[in-house]
Amino acid sequence: MVDRIDPKPGEILLDPACGTGGFLTCAINHMRKRYVKKVEDEQHMQEGLRAVEKKQLPHMLCVTNMLLHGIENPSFVRHDNTLARPYISYTQSDRRGRCLDQPTLRRTRGRWYREQLPQAFPARETADLFLASSSVS
Repeated sequence: MVDRIDPKPGEILLDPACGTGGFLTCAINHMRKRYVKKVEDEQHMQEGLRAVEKKQLPHMLCVTNMLLHGIENPSFVRHDNTLARPYISYTQSDRRGRCLDQPTLRRTRGRWYREQLPQAFPARETADLFLASSSVS
């Protein structure tokens, strides 16, 4: 998936349900192998990383994983719930970058989550909700 998205240093790369950071580490390795040639490239790559994890243990493991992969400041990994923000609150300025995500499948969310989405996104599955909310993050 990372090869298809082909993230580059300087781009915003979001994983809205990062778990322990597997996709992020793949993206970091990908960018270092292909695009990071100078110290500035590494700095731009690290500045563009964004991640959110709802559960406490995977969040801590992701932060640790980022440190083990040479990320100097893993504070971009937020302990939060991506789906808690109402869809309607996103603005045009929130729409940037690329999204790299494998959301939890086969888990439905309550009516509150569904009501946050426009009628164009009639969703119940967590994966559908993440795709809709991630398209604007």
